Amino acid sequence: MRITTWNVRGLGGGQWKRKRGRLRQEMHKYVTKGQVDFLLLQEHRLSKAKIENYGSTISGDCVHFWSPGYGAEENAGGVCIVCGEIWKEKVLDAKIIIQGTAQFIIMENGDTRLGILNVYAPDHASARAN
Repeated sequence: MRITTWNVRGLGGGQWKRKRGRLRQEMHKYVTKGQVDFLLLQEHRLSKAKIENYGSTISGDCVHFWSPGYGAEENAGGVCIVCGEIWKEKVLDAKIIIQGTAQFIIMENGDTRLGILNVYAPDHASARAN
């Protein structure tokens, strides 16, 4: 099982403005070509509306569980778990613990149950009090 975690520092932010399409294509290839089984994203800063756009772009042979960013315009935080094709049918449950900050999935593989937790924690204490 290969798990990759990536703090993307704002897929919806200005720094990705010229690279967004290419970044989405690369994320899609990374998971669907079997390079990883799970891709955990943090700090995507996408609103629910933008998530629909990204979700349709990177779905393919994988399944993704988004938690939108938080704040007045959902422009802070945000987490996502992307499961590759061989694992997507094994997911039993997916929950958002705290919007844009923490989420988990539970899977079953034969007699074994396992969970993956994805957490984004800002680097300053006032934002972590969320």
